[in-house]
Amino acid sequence: SLKVELVNKIMKLSAEDAKKFWPIYREYENDLGKLAINRAELVSEFVQSHKDGTFDNEKAQDIAKRWFKSQRARLDLLEKYHGKIEKALTPVQAGQFLQIENQIALFIDVTIASEMPAVGTKTK
Repeated sequence: SLKVELVNKIMKLSAEDAKKFWPIYREYENDLGKLAINRAELVSEFVQSHKDGTFDNEKAQDIAKRWFKSQRARLDLLEKYHGKIEKALTPVQAGQFLQIENQIALFIDVTIASEMPAVGTKTK
């Protein structure tokens, strides 16, 4: 609900635009949630492999490959919904959506990164 408030505050949608935007945004959030589950599983696996000392070359390659795939999927999702919003509303409003989502994602990324062990270190 905090995210919805933020989007509302920044985008300042008219009632007509809101009717077009929010169904698209709900669909985006649903798709984003699926990616978030996969990402959480990847982060958990990374942390656990450091805790139990199983982070080796093979695990590093596997996790890196999956991380790149996850990042591409997130970028593809943003591009897909940017296009939908651009068609339903305007390019400026689609840009607002993109900016908001990028800033939120950066905040989440920094928060997660601050809790992660350094690659190759064993955690307690």
